[in-house]
Amino acid sequence: MSLRHVLEVLKDRALLIVSVMLLTGVLLTAVVCLFLAFQPNHSEASLVARLTFNGVDRGKYPNGALFSPADLIDTPVMQKVYERNHLEQQISFPSFKEAFTVTNQNPAIERVQREYRALLDNRQLSVADRQKLEAEYESKAKTVMNGEYTLSIASADPFFTRSDVSAAKLLDQVLETWAQNSESKGVYLYDIELYSPNVVQLQLVAKDDYMMAYDQLRVAIDRIMDNLDKISKLPGANLVRVGEEGSTVADLRARLNDLLKFRLPTIAGSIRQGGLSRDRDIAAVYVKEQLFRLGTEVEALTKRRDMYVRALAEYNAKGAPSADNPAGTEMGRGSAANNFAMGTTIPQFGESFLNRIVELSSQNTDLAFRQEISRQSLSLGGQLIETEREKAVYADMLKGISDSSEMLNPARREALQASMEQRIQGVLTEINAALALTQEFHKKLSAENLKPSKVYTVTTPLIVVKQPAFLSSRRAVMAAFAVWLVISAGVVVFAILLGRRIRPVANENEAYEPVSHAPKFGTVNEG
Repeated sequence: MSLRHVLEVLKDRALLIVSVMLLTGVLLTAVVCLFLAFQPNHSEASLVARLTFNGVDRGKYPNGALFSPADLIDTPVMQKVYERNHLEQQISFPSFKEAFTVTNQNPAIERVQREYRALLDNRQLSVADRQKLEAEYESKAKTVMNGEYTLSIASADPFFTRSDVSAAKLLDQVLETWAQNSESKGVYLYDIELYSPNVVQLQLVAKDDYMMAYDQLRVAIDRIMDNLDKISKLPGANLVRVGEEGSTVADLRARLNDLLKFRLPTIAGSIRQGGLSRDRDIAAVYVKEQLFRLGTEVEALTKRRDMYVRALAEYNAKGAPSADNPAGTEMGRGSAANNFAMGTTIPQFGESFLNRIVELSSQNTDLAFRQEISRQSLSLGGQLIETEREKAVYADMLKGISDSSEMLNPARREALQASMEQRIQGVLTEINAALALTQEFHKKLSAENLKPSKVYTVTTPLIVVKQPAFLSSRRAVMAAFAVWLVISAGVVVFAILLGRRIRPVANENEAYEPVSHAPKFGTVNEG
């Protein structure tokens, strides 16, 4: 088929081709309009927030607990936001939660990564140079960590496409709820073990015998002292003041020492000398049990101390092993040390020189070993003395309870018991106040040292983008235009092929048409 024939076919069927192309264009336009009108929209909203608490660059909260960006959209946080806005009838909780994402937003880190990635890709680097570059990268990465994260909402659910205000409100509430949740978990408090006022059970102290109440009060004061030891190690602990009276840690420690030295001894003295008790039989059983416990502790401490003493004596008798003195005798160790100290041989890198280096190391180890045994022995001796003292106090109290069964005048006993109740109640009041002050010390020091004035700040305001969930209008028009071109090309090709089939038939009819040889009218036969 020649080009001339193709052009003739297109000319003959131009009206049909143009009609089909126009009709196809109209239909595609209608389809695109309907698609864009009824397809669901896809809403995207995001803001950039910078977390400002100490430790975020190391992935930790101020108290050392691990931090993860996923904490911002953790299930408890999202559940509170979901319930706060009463969204049960509008969207399911799984769909609501899945719409939120958190990503790290730090262009500075990306620049540092690109810079050092190019340097570290050099295969000609030595091990030392590579380690140096890696150390530099870690150092720079820490300096540019800014704690910025992008909190986003991306969903095709109709709930998120209603208004820009709702998206901004939800994102703000997520950050606010996360900050409240993290504070309630204690991440801005020092992670130290502190006793609360619940450590003293007032009902038991009021019902138990005086001897048991005395022990509970004494143990409670010792525990508060331990709390103060931990608090005093925190930064600024000696300067902070709490309570209505502006008490310091030193003030509270002095008050507790006064309780131990002046208030508790009067309670113990009344028990020991006057034999006071709420129930004499229970008091006697309790004191005897304490004497048995302390007796076993004294025996165990004595055996352990004697074991250390014997070990040190045997070690001193045999001597410490060394390179020149494998047997570890005093003579061998002393002669080797003296030879080295006198310097009778010139140090050289031979067997003798190396042996003497080992000898020096053995002597240092020997000294550390002796010091450790002595320290353990002295510590056990101190514990033994304290336990024996406590045992003697219990023995004296048991004697007082046993000897004063019927000696006190009932009126005198009643007066002493009333005074005892008042003293116990007074010490309890002091202990509860001290426990409350330790909690205030902890909270105030944590607030001053760990918690920033603002946990987060929004560095980039809300950005909202709404677009069709599948195709944008521009892409839909481009797709429709491409389909129209394909259909138009198909129509043209079909018209050409159809013309090719018709044309040969016409040519064949023309070829076999009978030719008449009769002379035409109006012609002259000159032959």
